[in-house]
Parts: sequence; C-alpha cells; structure tokens
Amino acid sequence: MTAPNLRDPSSVTGKTLAYYSSTNVGSTAVATVLSNPAASNNVLKINCIRVYADPGKAGTIYLDAVGSSSSNKYVVKDLQPDASTVIVVGRDDFLYLEEGYSLLFSGSAGFTIMVTYEIIAA
Repeated sequence: MTAPNLRDPSSVTGKTLAYYSSTNVGSTAVATVLSNPAASNNVLKINCIRVYADPGKAGTIYLDAVGSSSSNKYVVKDLQPDASTVIVVGRDDFLYLEEGYSLLFSGSAGFTIMVTYEIIAA
C-alpha cells in the first residue's frame, strides 16, 4: 500500500455517486456504498455525504468506514432522517478513505446516499 503524497499527487479526479437502499438490510447486514481497494495507490477524499429519505419513509441508517484489519468506525449511527436532506459530511469536515477501506450502509429501505469524492492518485 502506497499512500499518495497529498501535496504532489499524479492526478485528482472528482466523482459523484448515488446509492439507493431499495431493500431493508437491517442494522447488522451491510451494503457497500464506496470502496477503495487495497493496493489501489489512491486515497479517496470524501467531500460530501448527503442522505435523502423517500417521502413517507421512516427508519434508521448507519454508515461505517471499515478496513480489512479494523473494526467499524461509525460515520453516522442511528440517523433517522425525515423527508428532508441531511448533510452527514460537508466540505469543511471531509474525510479520507484509505486503501483497503470501504464505506458501508446498514439500515432501512427508502434512503438515497449521495457521495461526492475525489480520487487522489499516487
């Protein structure tokens, strides 16, 4: 694993993805929202995570950052958004997803998770 030099990366590519929880995975099952494979020679800078609830949907969601050799690190725990938008991570409090780490979702159906991030290459 080679972490890129953040002051002199070879490239920075902006990305946006949307993950929709179409099924109820519960609080113990997980679905991968975003992954940074081991030995990718990249770090993912997550600039924003927004959570939207379908109208009339209620439930609880969890977002975890987890690596192959570590336990879950909650990004958000027991979030119960209503029909409004919740900004979980904003540009002022970004986070890095290192090699071998993934952003995982667990919780209720009917939520969209929008993630904007940058792939910073070594």
